Amino acid sequence: MAAALSFAFYGVMFAALAYFLHRIAWLSRYRALSRRMVKDALDELSEREAESLGEFERHADSSWSAAEAAKMMQQEPPDAYIRRIEANLEQVRGLLESSEHAATPAFVAAVAEGRATDEPLLLLRVPRLLEKAEKIQLPLDFPRPRALAAPAEDLYALELRSRYGLLPRALAFFLGAADVVYSTHHVTQMGQSAHVPTGLILRRLSLVAVVLGAVLLDIALGARRWLIEVAETQLAGAHVPAGLPFSHALQSQLGTLVGLGVWLAAYGALYFGLYLFLRRRSHARLRQLTRMRTERLAQVEAMEQARSEELARWAESYGATLDGQVHTSALLAQMLTGRAIQRLRRRLAPEALLTTAERIAETLFTRLPESRHDLSGGEPTKKPSFAHALWPRPEEMGHGVRLAQYREAFRQLSHAATELRAELPDPSLARELWSASHRFAVFFQAMLPEDVAKQLRESYDATLSSLPRETEADLAELDTHLAELASSLRQRLEVVAELVESRIELAQQAGEAEVARLAAEVLRVREAARLEAMAFEI
Repeated sequence: MAAALSFAFYGVMFAALAYFLHRIAWLSRYRALSRRMVKDALDELSEREAESLGEFERHADSSWSAAEAAKMMQQEPPDAYIRRIEANLEQVRGLLESSEHAATPAFVAAVAEGRATDEPLLLLRVPRLLEKAEKIQLPLDFPRPRALAAPAEDLYALELRSRYGLLPRALAFFLGAADVVYSTHHVTQMGQSAHVPTGLILRRLSLVAVVLGAVLLDIALGARRWLIEVAETQLAGAHVPAGLPFSHALQSQLGTLVGLGVWLAAYGALYFGLYLFLRRRSHARLRQLTRMRTERLAQVEAMEQARSEELARWAESYGATLDGQVHTSALLAQMLTGRAIQRLRRRLAPEALLTTAERIAETLFTRLPESRHDLSGGEPTKKPSFAHALWPRPEEMGHGVRLAQYREAFRQLSHAATELRAELPDPSLARELWSASHRFAVFFQAMLPEDVAKQLRESYDATLSSLPRETEADLAELDTHLAELASSLRQRLEVVAELVESRIELAQQAGEAEVARLAAEVLRVREAARLEAMAFEI
């Protein structure tokens, strides 16, 4: 019993192994047959309706020839026509990108550095489709700012000379009453001039007031008498040489004369000290005036430099504005050109084609096992024969062949429709989709709605008839927009010259105002020095 069971077990195992090897060989044969049959089926899918496809192509060619607007179109298919027009539009866009130039460097040099030229600066070349390209240029023949003139050198000159001689000046130092007389006369003369400030007259009188105050203080304190008494006490034994004139009188009044001399010397010292103090103030103004005269050329040069830097900053800012306007115009022109290219590409792949192709693909997809939501796997409805189970029979593999045809047609249609919904659909792919959609509509007409092939032919006729007409209309519209952009940019640039001239004139006036302020400061310092000298002239 044990031996029998062992032989049965091994027999079952060897039978399972033989079945496994048989199924592997069967599957290999089946796949080889399937590949060959699927290839033949796909070739049939491409070639079976050759007569119908040839008729469609001949019909398409006749429709395209009837729709052409120029003789050049008769020698090229629609996709080649689209690519030729697109190449022209790409040249327009390339010229817009390559011809754009920045205005800022040359504009700053012409405005701020005075390097104006008679040759205008090319900012942009706006291409045209129907006419010659338009040059957008900026003239650089701006006026140069005039050089700032330094204040005249004699403006800094001031000669101080007292109107009093040596003896009157010495007398004023030792006799305050003399300066009272001088001051009264001086104040009378100064007061007759309306431009002399009242404070200046008061300062002139203040010196007299100081002298008179000292006199009153001397009288009140008796300083003069005290000095005479001290001198007489100290000089009690002193003798005047007998040979001197009036020696007897001098001997009797020696103490009084010495004391009075010391008293007058004290007044003179006070007056001379005030004179030196006030003269120092006046000469400080003179030194300031001298320093300003030495630095006048450097000050004017600094003003010139500041004006040039201010003009450069303004020119750089305004030049950036000009660059922005040119760049914006170029971008708008490129956007309009890109829109024309998109419309051109889209025109051979209209929504009617994409919708029909997707509808055919969806219908075929429903026949594929991938569309099912269960595990049926799309098994054939007819049960295979025993002979097919033993070895694959090509005549019983038609279901897989049909699925391969459905799958290939679905793949071609869905892939092409998806690609043609991109931003820039390929015109050659669009033309292939027209042909493939018509081919599959004829090949699978039994499972598709009626008149799909007829609708495709009518849509294709309408597309071809409108393609050159709408393309020419788009090109004319683009040319009009390019002309408007060029005209608008040129109008904005026409005011640049007047604006630059106004800005240079303003900078010139500002520089001259700075020089005028410098001259006014020089006059102020010089007048202050002159008035100080007038106020305390001795």
